[in-house]
Amino acid sequence: MHLAEWPAAIRAVPQLIAFTEEQRDTYCMVGGAVIGAVGVLQAYRKDSVRTWADEVATELAKVSWPNREAVTNGTLVVIVASAIAALYVAVLDRFWSFLTTWVYGA
Repeated sequence: MHLAEWPAAIRAVPQLIAFTEEQRDTYCMVGGAVIGAVGVLQAYRKDSVRTWADEVATELAKVSWPNREAVTNGTLVVIVASAIAALYVAVLDRFWSFLTTWVYGA
């Protein structure tokens, strides 16, 4: 649902229906960017926020980021382990299904 289709929004801001959908999207994007920038500047003016941001940047500088080969190898390990686990659960499911059918004769 778009803002211009909301009756309460049209009553509050009747100018909404004067713009096309593309214009509304553009104005909303610009407005959101301005509001976000003002919010960031207001927050960054506080000493506690600035100190926290500096500490985060310092800690991120200490992080050893993995290279492409390490990420690829880790991804392959996860995919293979997931496939093995799925196969194991499927085999157990079939076994228990066979066993309960044999025991209860359903």
